[in-house]
Amino acid sequence: MGRIIAFIAALACFSAGIASAQLTPQDTPIRPEKIRENLYVFFGAGGNIAVLIGPEGVLIVDDQFTEMTAKIEAAVRLLTPKPIKFVINTHWHYDHTGGNENLGSEGKVIIAQENTRKRLLQGGNVMGVQIAPTAPTGLPVITFAESSTVHFNGQTIEMTHLPAGHTDTDALIVFKEANVIHTGDSYTHPTFPFVDPDSGGTLRGMIAARKQTLALCNADCVIIPGHGPLSNAADLKASIAMLEEMDKRVTKAVAAKKSLADFLASNPTADFDKTYAPRPDQGKVFVTRAYEERVKASGKK
Repeated sequence: MGRIIAFIAALACFSAGIASAQLTPQDTPIRPEKIRENLYVFFGAGGNIAVLIGPEGVLIVDDQFTEMTAKIEAAVRLLTPKPIKFVINTHWHYDHTGGNENLGSEGKVIIAQENTRKRLLQGGNVMGVQIAPTAPTGLPVITFAESSTVHFNGQTIEMTHLPAGHTDTDALIVFKEANVIHTGDSYTHPTFPFVDPDSGGTLRGMIAARKQTLALCNADCVIIPGHGPLSNAADLKASIAMLEEMDKRVTKAVAAKKSLADFLASNPTADFDKTYAPRPDQGKVFVTRAYEERVKASGKK
């Protein structure tokens, strides 16, 4: 439990969804919202879950924390008596994969980008929280390098490896016929993003990932972000413009050899804070990580 509380506390610095969550997974209910006839989103203690139901069974995208599994399964049973058959992970972070071991031990088929399996197998550090290696029952049994497709309940579910933005494990999940996209944490709404450098993430990779997502999203597309309420193409486009502008500001500050302290003192996110910083410190944390990433990158030239 201590690891979970630490993980939630750390993520609260970056995600409006988690920052507004209740104290522990035990205290947090699953709140379902219908998107299409047989497609739902579950909001809870961790990352948003897509739930596809139908005559062939149930497919979910992400599974939050370990302690949420029973609640997720109970919420599914309120929608259908059919069992969960497939679990797709959008990336390796614990608030999206914590239920893997429970669900895998029940025989659910876990699918993910191959880097997700590698990082789950190894474990690692996320914002100062050490995540233990995942037990064999929780590892993806089907992986893909660049893309793969699942045909289930009349939906074509396309999975694509994104540029290394949030992490190097990010996968975009597209429910083609439903015109619904689950982005994982490559896009969170509405908040400054969290780029995890220890997991291979980069700000420019995140910009590229969001542009790739936008190219697949028309005006009627529904976006399930990794955290936060349902979104759309207009929101996503605005977030890309914000990130590109912030990348310019950070790059200019580093090129001018402005110190991080001086850059932060200039309040570089002031014009975006109302939209993207539901917590007062989010802009500062985002800028600090972006600045450190740019300094590191410039030192490699």
